[in-house]
Amino acid sequence: MRNAFLLYLIAAAPGLAQEAATAEFCVQNAAHAPHLFVAETREGDRRVATLQPGETLCSGKTEAPDGVVNVFESADALEGCGRILDAGETERFIAYAEFDRCEWGAHGS
Repeated sequence: MRNAFLLYLIAAAPGLAQEAATAEFCVQNAAHAPHLFVAETREGDRRVATLQPGETLCSGKTEAPDGVVNVFESADALEGCGRILDAGETERFIAYAEFDRCEWGAHGS
């Protein structure tokens, strides 16, 4: 009986891995100006876009519990602001400030 259960788990494992890779995380530009956003999963899938106010960028699907979003003032900026997001979460970006002191929706705005 135990061997049959182990064989079932081995056979079901590929399907279970695909089911786990269903989460994504997103960032919405709630600022008054366009900014460059990056959403990157722990597996290295990176999505990059300049978002106009009100637009949203989502990561690819991930099996990890979280991932990272970054925002830059423009494509020429050397530094930006980063934030770790839980899979399934959408964070609102409120205002850009240099030196990683950006304002995010989770800050209570």
